[in-house]
Amino acid sequence: MKQLFKKLKPAYTLATRKAISETLLREKVSKITANITSEMKLAENIALFIDGWTNVRRESIVNIMGCCLKPYYIKSIPTNEEPHTAEYMAKLIENEIQKYEKYPDVEVFGCAAHKLNLIIKDIAAIHYFNSTIAAAKGIVNQINNSAAKLS
Repeated sequence: MKQLFKKLKPAYTLATRKAISETLLREKVSKITANITSEMKLAENIALFIDGWTNVRRESIVNIMGCCLKPYYIKSIPTNEEPHTAEYMAKLIENEIQKYEKYPDVEVFGCAAHKLNLIIKDIAAIHYFNSTIAAAKGIVNQINNSAAKLS
């Protein structure tokens, strides 16, 4: 890579790995974070989204996203042993609400997709629907198998 840049532009000096990881990257993150915070504070309305998951190293992580005119990644929080309770998630969201000075205008909506998933899971547990679910799974399997044959 160094040789490529040396041939393309001999006077250009590539930043070192240390400079990128210790200085340049941190400066860029700080600048982007400040811009997002500024834009979120100026927005008339914002929506904050929180989602807990487990990464490939099996560490619990909570991501916070914010949306005003466009969506922004705000942060990922390693939760370690902290259980993902409603109280804990509310505390994380409250910290962000205070950061953007939007506390007086809070409206809470649950995640519709998560609720729908839970409802369908409950319906699937009712024995009355077993034959319908089996038929639906058969259709999905047939489509998946035929798609594999087509490609």
